[in-house]
Amino acid sequence: MRWSDILERYNKYDDRGFIQEYLKWGERLRKAFNQATELEKIPRRVVFIGVGGSGIVGDIIRDYTYLTNRNIEVYVYKGVTPPRRIVRKSLVIGVSHSGNTIETINTLLKMHEYAPIVAVVTADGKLLEYAERYKWDINIIEPALAPRAGLPQMLGASLKMLNHVFKVDNRITRVAEKLDRLGRKLSIEKRYNEAYRMASFIWGYTPVIYGTAYYIGVLHRIKSSFNENSKVHSYYVVFPEGYHNEVEAYEKYVNQFLPIILRYDGDELDYLIEYFNKEAVRFLTYQMNERDILYRILKTIMFFDLVSIYLAYLRKVDPYVINVINEIKEMRR
Repeated sequence: MRWSDILERYNKYDDRGFIQEYLKWGERLRKAFNQATELEKIPRRVVFIGVGGSGIVGDIIRDYTYLTNRNIEVYVYKGVTPPRRIVRKSLVIGVSHSGNTIETINTLLKMHEYAPIVAVVTADGKLLEYAERYKWDINIIEPALAPRAGLPQMLGASLKMLNHVFKVDNRITRVAEKLDRLGRKLSIEKRYNEAYRMASFIWGYTPVIYGTAYYIGVLHRIKSSFNENSKVHSYYVVFPEGYHNEVEAYEKYVNQFLPIILRYDGDELDYLIEYFNKEAVRFLTYQMNERDILYRILKTIMFFDLVSIYLAYLRKVDPYVINVINEIKEMRR
């Protein structure tokens, strides 16, 4: 496809400039981290409450905890109330970009009487009102066009609260600068950039994301971005568990599915790549070689978020609007 056609679709289907939200991630991560307040005392157990684009924050911090071997337990609950035995000795962090997420508010209201510390990350809304009423710790973030685009604000504020454990204050600036450079490489002004090229390979297929158990939050985020931005079905599979079920589907391979393998050198997925090459299965790989684990996570998410937006342009859909989600949300009120 000619790049002029992509620019035409960008102007037609993304008149809000939704893609620009993602290209500013470095700046917004840095700003959110610097403006947030660090908690002085943190229990060894942290419980994140949130759903959708806000809920992914807890997933990412859980991944980061595993990968950096921190001496802290991270639990993530989405739309359900954690057991009291877990909450009683935990820091509870509620994350809601809008501040009006019913599931998050209701869960926090059930928990605040027996949770020793409650903190919230939000831009506004009812959650902010409750936080002020009950004197919860509050970190107010700059709003984005949509919760999924506001990930760096929510993550930056959450990491600052937990900086006593993660000690990332010396690295945030470097990570943000690298994200700034990545944004320039993948912007709409860069013809046939890497994110667009991957989107063009995926176009017409159902993307299936494969990765290891250390990156469940990353996998879930990529799948969700294809759903919300590109308006396509997608799913993810965690390995090595996938070797005990998912791989058997390739006995009768249907090429409407396109495996995308998130690979780190020497990990469990080398065997899958070997099998795919032997059986001539069409697949894509994304290499995660970055030594800085936080940057590795955020670079991967930012890259695939932009892939999902370029795929939206190819499919002639607006990556911003979420009509079905909003319609069902109204049904549930």
